[in-house]
Amino acid sequence: MFRELLFLGNPIIDITCKYDRRVIDDVFGTVPEPGHYPIETLLSLEARAPQLHFAGASGGAFTAAAVAAGSCAGVSYYGSCGRDFGLFKSIAEKQGFALFDPAGNRTEAAGRCLLFLGEQGTLGTHGEAVAGPFVNRGAAALFGSEMMPPISRTSLPFIEGYLMANWQQLPEFAAESCAIDLSSVFVIPQIRPMIDQLKQLKNMIIFANQEEAEMLLGADLGQARSPSHAFHQNAVRFCQGRHVLVVKAAHNGAVVFSSGSSAENPTWVAASKVPGGKVLDSSNAGDCFAGAFLASLMQGGDMKTAAAHGADAGAICVSRYGNGFA
Repeated sequence: MFRELLFLGNPIIDITCKYDRRVIDDVFGTVPEPGHYPIETLLSLEARAPQLHFAGASGGAFTAAAVAAGSCAGVSYYGSCGRDFGLFKSIAEKQGFALFDPAGNRTEAAGRCLLFLGEQGTLGTHGEAVAGPFVNRGAAALFGSEMMPPISRTSLPFIEGYLMANWQQLPEFAAESCAIDLSSVFVIPQIRPMIDQLKQLKNMIIFANQEEAEMLLGADLGQARSPSHAFHQNAVRFCQGRHVLVVKAAHNGAVVFSSGSSAENPTWVAASKVPGGKVLDSSNAGDCFAGAFLASLMQGGDMKTAAAHGADAGAICVSRYGNGFA
């Protein structure tokens, strides 16, 4: 079992707009359709609209690291923070994990991710750059595969799919296992060759939401508690008796396929009760799930216990605006 968690990715800054038709009209002129806005547009909006407020540090690996550090020691984070390094460093110190910037001598700003929040959580997330899948494409491009930190055999690196999509080749590392968050359906085609390569070299833990998992396996999930036969078979074939696939299905819970499960008996956990009973912001919940899941495994928990801890962390996340560690 691993003794250290290394989270690799690039942080972003969430800017939140409480959903109000008048506010949206003031800023955009009309209710925006789901889509992506360039960084320059978000920074301009942030300056113009007093209704937009800073919601906190975010990013898949950064969020997962902060959650994991809340329950276990031995957590480190590597990401290109640009000129926002001081902000992320202060949060890391508060949460109790080490932060390193492999491209710290560069001055790009971290990305800004704009969230529209309605009665049932996020209406839409508008943060990815027009030119590619990185909300902070300037900073993300700096963290190349050659900047991978030393990773021992007893460490578990968690790698954002967004980060992998920016690499030209898979870096070598000594760890026997690794975890990958697929991040988005848009990056799966880019990182699939590296995933296939890692399947032959390492023991993997793959985190995916339902849409990402269906794209990865080429089959519909059906119900998380009782996945379709085709999804079962493809998941077991993908895991090959050594890998783990964690499918996060929001209010439908989570299902885990691993070397200890068969097509007839995957591990399922129900979604945890949301504190206060109301979803305020559904962004970052999956990242909180991953951080708590890995922390539980490092402390000796089994797959069902780890998934239950992940579900608890996700429920806490959706009950408030931002991640709570800004």
